[in-house]
Amino acid sequence: MGKVAGAQNLGVPMGKVAGAQNFDGANWYEQHIAKRTRDALAEQDRAFAEKHAGDSLDQLAAYLRRCAGHWGKSPAPIEIVGGSYIAERFGDWKDALRAAHLNPIYKKPRNRDCGRYQNEKNIQIQLHRSERDAKRAARIERVKQRQSECAVHEATEETFVATDVMLE
Repeated sequence: MGKVAGAQNLGVPMGKVAGAQNFDGANWYEQHIAKRTRDALAEQDRAFAEKHAGDSLDQLAAYLRRCAGHWGKSPAPIEIVGGSYIAERFGDWKDALRAAHLNPIYKKPRNRDCGRYQNEKNIQIQLHRSERDAKRAARIERVKQRQSECAVHEATEETFVATDVMLE
């Protein structure tokens, strides 16, 4: 391989980018699924806020009590759908917990340790797999279609060549 002009002292071979790294497919997959999961959770929260925009604070507090009953503890905002919206409506998450007559002390789990996140992540993994399989099937079908079109075209050309030879 030759050297890149102006990079003789750097020893950069042609065709290589300085600092380029190899593609890590596993890391890409994890990041892709995490992004899909975060986007889906954000969409759920947005839809909750839109749907419950007219709810009273008492109705939101009742919802919060139901969620706490499900979790068996005072939930963190990321553990329930619409948690950030509820915190915004009450002014702060601890005020929302107090209004729902719950203990205002709660553990703030990391996003990936949250049951809601894990459930959505599993859904996104299944969706990604089904989309990937559908793309693969469509690609295989296109290849088969092209191959059959080429075979028909070649057979037609052979017929024309044979006809031309017979006419001469």
